[in-house]
Amino acid sequence: MDEVADPVFLAGSGTELTEDQLGIRAILDGQPHRDALGTISINPDLIIPGDVDFETSNIDFKGNIIVKGMIKEGFTVKGINLTAKEVEGSVIDLSGDLNISAGITNSKISAHGHIYAKYINHSTVKGFQNLVIQKEIIDSDVLLSGSCKNPTGHIISSRISAKLGIEASKIGTPSSTPCKLKIGVDSHIEALKKEMDKAIGDSIKTSDLLKNELKRLEDQDQALYREISEKAQIRDRAQVEIKERKKALPDLQKSNDARKLQEAANSIRKLADLAKAAEKALNGIFDTRDKLANQIEMLKAKINRAEEKNKTLVLGKQALTNFSKKDEPAAVLTVAKTIMVDTLIKGPHTSLVLKEDRSRCRIQELAINENGMNYHEMIISDL
Repeated sequence: MDEVADPVFLAGSGTELTEDQLGIRAILDGQPHRDALGTISINPDLIIPGDVDFETSNIDFKGNIIVKGMIKEGFTVKGINLTAKEVEGSVIDLSGDLNISAGITNSKISAHGHIYAKYINHSTVKGFQNLVIQKEIIDSDVLLSGSCKNPTGHIISSRISAKLGIEASKIGTPSSTPCKLKIGVDSHIEALKKEMDKAIGDSIKTSDLLKNELKRLEDQDQALYREISEKAQIRDRAQVEIKERKKALPDLQKSNDARKLQEAANSIRKLADLAKAAEKALNGIFDTRDKLANQIEMLKAKINRAEEKNKTLVLGKQALTNFSKKDEPAAVLTVAKTIMVDTLIKGPHTSLVLKEDRSRCRIQELAINENGMNYHEMIISDL
């Protein structure tokens, strides 16, 4: 039996971890939400009465966003769930669902939830759940951990990967570039894991560089401490010798030996200068050490932030791994009407390029056992 994986839960906006680090509680009023990777948040609503444009600027809101108009070219919207009429030339990044009543054109979409629209044109779409389209998908790149559902629409000149399969009415046209379709493969999670591995590597590298810098500063601090000890000894010895020589002055004065009195005075003056120089050097070293202590504290804070970031990234990768195990892949393509010649269909183990147009069919990768030999084959069957 496979070992049961502990689910990942992270405290997002509007929440905080309990003192024992075992629970998450709300710190704001709003609707609770858990994204695909286990982040819990409490979310208010933001309503935009018109378009997202120069009047609103970009939107980064830790909650649900309702746009009565469209999201115009050049603008970015980040949030939980987003509802709008249309998306054109925009960047959308959500931890929830995207609901578009019209279509998506020339845009980059990323969502943890489901994505709904009438059409997608010249866009990049990445999603953890299902993509549901009523009409066409044209010249777009789509990576899904869920399914691509376009049962009454048309897929043209697009590259689509969907772990849970693809449904379409029509695929391709006689004059368009052939579609490239992957089924039963989670290219979306694979791409995110590669990004996460790079981010973790960069974070560890940053943390190591900061730790090396901290060691350099701490070594410098230790060198200053040794220098303080040396200068303090010089100052203290000079002050002791000054006291001793001052004690001898009365006897020298009684002897009326001018030469020896002058030598003693010169010696005391030199010792005083030595003590003064040592004291001045000590003050400079203390100032330097105070500045160094501030740098060390700031560096320690940076290291703590880097390690927290690294911990979050590792948990994020664990969440991706857990999510990828949630649903069994479905290497199935269902075509309600027609699919054109030269369409490429790839599964987890094999692939197929259509040699002729087909209609009303199901294409799926199956595991086959013949004479004790196991292999995979892409099978086409009629609906």
